Amino acid sequence: MIGGAPLLTHAQSGTFSVAGAGDSFTPGSDITAATNFYITDLAVFFNNTGVFAGLTPFGDHFGSVSFTPNSVVGFSITNADVGTFVASSDLYVSSDSTHASYELFGIYNSGTFDGGVITNTPASIFFNFALISGNLQMTGTFSIPPIGSPVPEPATMALAALGGVSLLLLRRRK
Repeated sequence: MIGGAPLLTHAQSGTFSVAGAGDSFTPGSDITAATNFYITDLAVFFNNTGVFAGLTPFGDHFGSVSFTPNSVVGFSITNADVGTFVASSDLYVSSDSTHASYELFGIYNSGTFDGGVITNTPASIFFNFALISGNLQMTGTFSIPPIGSPVPEPATMALAALGGVSLLLLRRRK
């Protein structure tokens, strides 16, 4: 374990693409001000690699998903075959008038496709929402290990720096 996270073997890494159908968001038509995104049917799409190579495109569905930016703790997707992902933090990636992207970080437990071998493993899901001709479309990538790492808040960095300086001063006193 490193920092409380289990070490992953190469056999426990992989990605799969997801796509949504019947997507929408609120409020109104400004995607940059969206407070909720709704995905009527989130499904495994294609480009499945690593441990997920055997998943059937469009064969596994997570059903309806509601995503609230900046309030993702407890967000989860579950499918008996694929497994369960529960988010613990997010990273706002980017947006403009027609796109919004988010990466959610959390813990993944595999389903029946591998006999539930992968447990309590760090993972991420990247959502890209695009407003095309007035219709919202969502694509994304699920990954173990996570694609990126959450960026520490400035206050966290300041506390770490203060702790480091304090240790140096204490060492110098001796």
